[in-house]
Amino acid sequence: MFADFLTSTQEEWWADALKTAKVSEKTALMSQVEENLVISPIYTHETKTFTKILPKKNQEDNNSFVFKSFEQVKNNTETDAEICFFDNILNDKKNTQKEAQMMPIENYLLGKNPNFVFSARGFKESGANTSQQLGFLLAKWVIQADFLVENQKDISLTNFVQNTTWQLSIGRNYFVEIAKFRACRILWARILEIYNLDNKIPLEIHAFTGLNNKSLADIENNLLRNTTEAMSAIIGNIDVLTIFPHGFPQNSFEDGKRLAENIANLLTDESHITKTQDLLAGAYSVETLTLQICENAWEFFQKIMEKGGVFETETKEFLENECQKNIESIKKNIENKKNALVGVHTYQQHDGNSRAIFNKSKDFLSQYGEGWKMAFLEEM
Repeated sequence: MFADFLTSTQEEWWADALKTAKVSEKTALMSQVEENLVISPIYTHETKTFTKILPKKNQEDNNSFVFKSFEQVKNNTETDAEICFFDNILNDKKNTQKEAQMMPIENYLLGKNPNFVFSARGFKESGANTSQQLGFLLAKWVIQADFLVENQKDISLTNFVQNTTWQLSIGRNYFVEIAKFRACRILWARILEIYNLDNKIPLEIHAFTGLNNKSLADIENNLLRNTTEAMSAIIGNIDVLTIFPHGFPQNSFEDGKRLAENIANLLTDESHITKTQDLLAGAYSVETLTLQICENAWEFFQKIMEKGGVFETETKEFLENECQKNIESIKKNIENKKNALVGVHTYQQHDGNSRAIFNKSKDFLSQYGEGWKMAFLEEM
């Protein structure tokens, strides 16, 4: 039966697409979602970008995950301490580099922390793009691993690897976020090979719904954003998921806590997306995005290491500048209507009270840094 169908090359598909769209250049039909990350309208078997994603930490055949509520994370002082250390590494003025690196190791040996948690949440909310988040995580992990090898004999590198958790915020670009979490495991395997470790040691990935794209004045829209973000993370094979209550911009949590948990329950029990690991394996566009993110993240990681690592002043300035450039680019795209934030600058429903709500909420949310306010500022 299949012999009756004519086969076409990728170039022939492109020729027809350009003719139909009445354009001469392929780039006119491509979408650049961020620097060096491009989505093509045409993918075929000639793309040849298949990747093998390593199993998750639960080692089960399905794609199950653990839901940790906002309250569980908030009330877990050990987790808070881990997040505080690793997420604020760029702004840490109180500790020397060695003191900062010894802290998580000492806490682990004392039984205070079950895992070594590396977070790029603050970096993302401050403006870092997809590839930069992963490159940043790699750089932080490598600095800590090297320190462990050189200075600590009470814990093996293998033990350190087996108890590593990466925390990431989820962005709003659905397929890019799926590719991001898939890329995490490829990069993890690559870095383990460099340390001559078993590259099949699983990585625990803890995903949090994002902050800086959430509406302040029209918080019901945040429910939908939380749902699509959670779905992309689950399809991307994360291990642990935390969904922020949709009313967090207004410091409103009661209804949001129940609805956040119900989002996780619905995606697990009704959508069945947890039945299969790596659900989009073989999808040409997602496979291509995954490899693009891997390449870009590795390049960014190398730039950080060339500057001496995450603790160096030159590196901190470099990272801050990169975040600022990204924020300006996002703002420009919003102003030009290239990107839409429903309820923020399109289809607005609020009555002009945004500033009053913002002032009420800003002290509570100041812990997340300046970047989280990106969407809200568009409503002011």
